[in-house]
Amino acid sequence: MKTAGKRFRPFLNTAILLFTFGVHIYLASLAPEFEKVFSGFDSELPFLSRMFLPGSLIYWVLPAFCVAAYVAYWFRPEKMMSVLLACGIGSVLMIPAFIVAMYLPVFQLGAPT
Repeated sequence: MKTAGKRFRPFLNTAILLFTFGVHIYLASLAPEFEKVFSGFDSELPFLSRMFLPGSLIYWVLPAFCVAAYVAYWFRPEKMMSVLLACGIGSVLMIPAFIVAMYLPVFQLGAPT
């Protein structure tokens, strides 16, 4: 007999996977707005900022890893939960990294030379 926690686990796993995709799609949709601002700068953008610009693979590496883990651990749900939690935490950490990366050129312009 399944306990309530084991019956709920597939829904939680799917929710974490959808959250991961949602965060990355949202950040990918914000990046073009910052790219318009960056085009007016005469200097080269820092590596961290270029990494988050549209067309970068950073938006799809973590979600692809999460889908691969979801499929690989389908029959071992006790392992799947820890991997998907790592994906969810990674997605949450992407938000402040994105903010820092997008505002880094602005901080560099205001720095004394």
